[in-house]
Amino acid sequence: MKTTSNMKKYLSKFSMVILLLVISVACRKDNVTLMPDELAELKSFYARNMPTAKSIFKNTSPNWSKISSVKPDDLTVYEITLNNPDRVGLMSNTSKTKDLDKFEQTHALKLLLFVNEQGKVEKGCYMLIEASTAAELINVHYKRAGNLNGNVVYYNLNGAMSNGVAYVNGKAKRRISYLSESEIMAIKRGDDSRMTQGCSMFYIETGYMGCIYDYCTWYSTGYVGFPICGNGGGQHPENDVEEGFEGGISNYSESTVSAALIKEIKVDTTVRPCVDIIASIVISKAAQIQNVLSDMLTLANVNASASITTMANSSTYKIKIGEHLFNDLTKYNADGSSSLIRTNGITNDTTGYIYLNKLMINDGTDLAIAATLIHELMHSYMVYGIHHTSGVEKDIFRDMNTFLFDQSGTAFTNQGIPQHIQMANTYVDSMASLLTSYAISRGILVSPDSSISLNEYCKDIFWQNLQHSQAYFAAPNKSRSMNNGEREYKNTFNSTKKKKC
Repeated sequence: MKTTSNMKKYLSKFSMVILLLVISVACRKDNVTLMPDELAELKSFYARNMPTAKSIFKNTSPNWSKISSVKPDDLTVYEITLNNPDRVGLMSNTSKTKDLDKFEQTHALKLLLFVNEQGKVEKGCYMLIEASTAAELINVHYKRAGNLNGNVVYYNLNGAMSNGVAYVNGKAKRRISYLSESEIMAIKRGDDSRMTQGCSMFYIETGYMGCIYDYCTWYSTGYVGFPICGNGGGQHPENDVEEGFEGGISNYSESTVSAALIKEIKVDTTVRPCVDIIASIVISKAAQIQNVLSDMLTLANVNASASITTMANSSTYKIKIGEHLFNDLTKYNADGSSSLIRTNGITNDTTGYIYLNKLMINDGTDLAIAATLIHELMHSYMVYGIHHTSGVEKDIFRDMNTFLFDQSGTAFTNQGIPQHIQMANTYVDSMASLLTSYAISRGILVSPDSSISLNEYCKDIFWQNLQHSQAYFAAPNKSRSMNNGEREYKNTFNSTKKKKC
């Protein structure tokens, strides 16, 4: 009798499991086929709410042949796979891998559209997923986390962060909130005033992976996170965590992040608009690279970006970027031949003001203009370090820039040669990393010189900039750098081409 009773209990539990599985399958449908009018409604809604040029999702596009659906409540949620060429995703501070294959196996981006019973789309959002393993990622759907050990963050269609959830074994454990750039930097430095003893901050970066051949770099575009205190619990108890997209407008917007980036580096109002655009992107990318810190980029790749960001954040050193006509000069060679030398830009050795040559802007590609601007910004930074620092900051600057000072620690009177030698010895790699980041943001993904990577191509441009200085002796490939530099500065048929300037 006991055996029969136990068998009934087991059969009852087994039946319940089967029932739950059936219900689960009924609530979630993979690769659904929609009626033409249903699909048209989804496409129409998306067309009206496509990401703008400022959104991190700007280059994504829906794959309308890969749609699944869930129905967690009175709305049907359609999950559309997104083509994601920029590899927009999440990177938590526990993630150490920057391997592209691993990233794609454990990260996903979906477009969610919420449809009511009348067949109309009421709202939409982006769902970014970061999983520990590829197996976990397969089973993650809206409000259906499977056995996920990772994070799900939702973004409004305008690019603003809405909310997010951290999961442990498929259970929602903590609420993820937006963190400002200043907050996350305070956390990284360890001086965040909100953190009491025994507490730490778990932060996640939203961003994208830029890869050229085997060269991959993670570019951060914002931060989200939550505090962890004592035994590992967050500020939000488990039963307070809301699973899923809330909608509405959050306190995050792209303008709040980018508005403060330029600060004390101003583009003169008389300069043509395209230079203003290029300068804004360069300075913005410098701040992003500098904020990534050494676990993602070596110091050699950050130096120039950190220098430019230092000037942008200074309250005492205010520089302007203008344009001016500098005529070409004739150089006479020993053999009696002659050639023209062009000055691409000049930086005032006292104020740090930058003047770009109108001829260079007229003739060069946008990439050449960006490279010139980075080159001149490094001159301006050296002026800043020599004339506008004191105490510990001056000591650090001297240690970083030994070629600018004599043995007594006094800056050389004529800084033309020393500053170029300093760039050649310390900054070329990081200047190229910044220019590569700029190039990728403008859709330049491949080197016009097929024999080298885009990053090497950008290095060549900077070596070409040093061509008429003693520092050029250190160039690893003089003839190649001269040819590749001329591609951009003369906008030849095989350059990256002029775009806006």
